[in-house]
Amino acid sequence: MTIVLAAVTKPENVIVCVADRMISFGDTVPAHDNASLKAIRLNNQWEIAWAANDVNVVGPIAAIARLQIHDGYLWDGPDAARIVAEAYSDVLHREFVAIHLSRFGYKNMEQFRTEGRNDLGDQFIDLCVELGRFALGVELILFGHDTQKQPKIYEIHDPGRVEDRNMLQRAVIGSGHDMAMASLLWPPPMSPLLDDTVYRLLEAKFFSETASGVGKMTTVFLRNRDGHVTMLSREEIEQIRTIWKTEVADVASPKSALDVVRKSRAFREVVGES
Repeated sequence: MTIVLAAVTKPENVIVCVADRMISFGDTVPAHDNASLKAIRLNNQWEIAWAANDVNVVGPIAAIARLQIHDGYLWDGPDAARIVAEAYSDVLHREFVAIHLSRFGYKNMEQFRTEGRNDLGDQFIDLCVELGRFALGVELILFGHDTQKQPKIYEIHDPGRVEDRNMLQRAVIGSGHDMAMASLLWPPPMSPLLDDTVYRLLEAKFFSETASGVGKMTTVFLRNRDGHVTMLSREEIEQIRTIWKTEVADVASPKSALDVVRKSRAFREVVGES
């Protein structure tokens, strides 16, 4: 799996997304710690970040969603989340057909539903039970800004279920979820300010690195209300890691780490500073 965290900041309405870059391959070959960015742009409003057991199904979900969430129209959060969830469900059904139903000659789920009971008898029930258990092993965070340029965050899980995270204004997915959430809930409460949010999400990501499937290499995306996305540099992230290691016992975000964030090109870009 992996770890992905996202949170909304105030008053800038910038969304921060932190993720590892690892792709693992079970026990067949060694995991690759610097393999992939975990965020995909859908349009000028919306991005998806992903955690997956099978990375091959993430691209098809994004491609199907992107066909509908195009730049010629402004999308509110619930509509964008519904489209991504439907794309998720579509890919799940396609995968089930390919793995379980194609051998019986079925081309899609609709054909299976209408013809399967008469064709297969009791085996139809067995396949329906198998469908109920079937999972893509993918979790998504949809984040972006709605028609009023307000930041929104949603999670999408098997089998295409949407979880609205806009009350908490943060989302966490992946195998490092529990460790990361424990860090975010550690006192004091996470400030909504941009610099503190970047640090606390990075801190949570660093804590989660002992979980299975979470890599050390880290990406920090900052997305402002105008759709501009920028990233902290690897050097800045490692500076913050070094500060975290030496000041991890502090109850507040270390000032030296916040200074690194504020001085970064990414921070200045999303808040409109020269």
